Amino acid sequence: MSSTIDTESVRISGLGDARLLDIVTTVKSDSVEDVSPTCSAEVIRTLEEKISALESATSIREQESALLTRYGETLTGEHVSPVQMDSFLTTYIDREKKALEEVR
Repeated sequence: MSSTIDTESVRISGLGDARLLDIVTTVKSDSVEDVSPTCSAEVIRTLEEKISALESATSIREQESALLTRYGETLTGEHVSPVQMDSFLTTYIDREKKALEEVR
């Protein structure tokens, strides 16, 4: 007889009359179903808090990006030197990269 039992389909067969007096089995499982309801609720609450924090960070970064983009659209060659434009672009790119890293 196999040492493992499919808990969804237990079947015992044999020849002639038999009496099954005892059976012992251990169900091993690493699935999420083994987590207690209290623990599951705590995990869900923690994940919801992280999601909320990431959504807030995303919103802030999107607003920052929109503000920088609008400001960049106002810059013209007659009012901004090439050095100032280079500085603005460097700052813009650095902030965009930082925003992507924070949201990931």
